[in-house]
Amino acid sequence: MPDLFHFTHDSRHISTPAAMDRGTVLRTSERRSNPYFESVLGYHHVLPLRGISQPILEVLRSPAIHQLSSYDVGTNCAHIIESQFRVIREYEFEEIRRVEFPHLPSRMRCVCLTDRAGVPYWRQRLSGRANQRLLRVSADGDLHAAHEGHLSVEVQSSAEVREAARRYWRGEAHPNGHFEILFEGELTVLEIVDVDSL
Repeated sequence: MPDLFHFTHDSRHISTPAAMDRGTVLRTSERRSNPYFESVLGYHHVLPLRGISQPILEVLRSPAIHQLSSYDVGTNCAHIIESQFRVIREYEFEEIRRVEFPHLPSRMRCVCLTDRAGVPYWRQRLSGRANQRLLRVSADGDLHAAHEGHLSVEVQSSAEVREAARRYWRGEAHPNGHFEILFEGELTVLEIVDVDSL
């Protein structure tokens, strides 16, 4: 089996500590969901008004909306729409997996890995995260290589989301992005790697 790697970092969304050391064992079966899925469900759906965050629809339906610039409203609404679409997308992808590809790891519980060739891409893609570390790991369980390009954040119809999910779960390539390796099972940290040494 080729070397497998996992990037970890500090985040307010992550309940699993980033400080996993050599010998740390993580069992995906022992957690309800992974940090990414927790972060998707934790998005806020409010607009700031007079220094107070208020529910989006409450602000949009009230005369107080005139206190905000159209740019602020548009920017905040775009963020809220994107976050809501991520939630819908994740549930649709999971439903397609559960019904049509039940033998594959769940995006809701998995750990995302990469092979050696993917390390430079994911290092760049995840740059800016606090306390980022690269771990070389052993993985005893189920693996699936899927292409992140199918994970659009643009609003799509249900039919388009479901077709993207099928392509993702079939492991089809996409012209944008890179492959990610989803893993469910027992993960053991073998070493903390100096990224520049690869």
